[in-house]
Amino acid sequence: MARQRFGSTVTREQAARQGGYILVIEDDASIRELIGMALENEGFSYRTAADGQEALSRIEEEQPALLLLDLGLPVADGEAVAAFTQHRYGGSVPIIVVSAVAQMDARTWRIGARAFVHKPFDVDHLIDTVRRVLAERR
Repeated sequence: MARQRFGSTVTREQAARQGGYILVIEDDASIRELIGMALENEGFSYRTAADGQEALSRIEEEQPALLLLDLGLPVADGEAVAAFTQHRYGGSVPIIVVSAVAQMDARTWRIGARAFVHKPFDVDHLIDTVRRVLAERR
């Protein structure tokens, strides 16, 4: 089944063929689990990281297809994770910032994020944003 929003459609089959995985970088375990379940239900491959250092290790091991990134992380912050990703893979890994900050601030633009999802978020909106950003990547 396909979802149609924001002018693009990505089916489950296309999501599975996108290649790579989505890296969910979030220090709150319940939010990490919720995002992971939502991605899995939609057919996406994902991995998680609870802090910036764990994210850096995962990114170094294998290029993700997309980052879902909280900026306020322990150990290494979201800006450091984004900078490392951009340095290692150029601009080929899109970033969606998922934050409790009420609006997209200068940091979000500075790190090259393609989208912003405000916490608390609607799961359908998050999935639609992931699909849209991945569709733009193709």
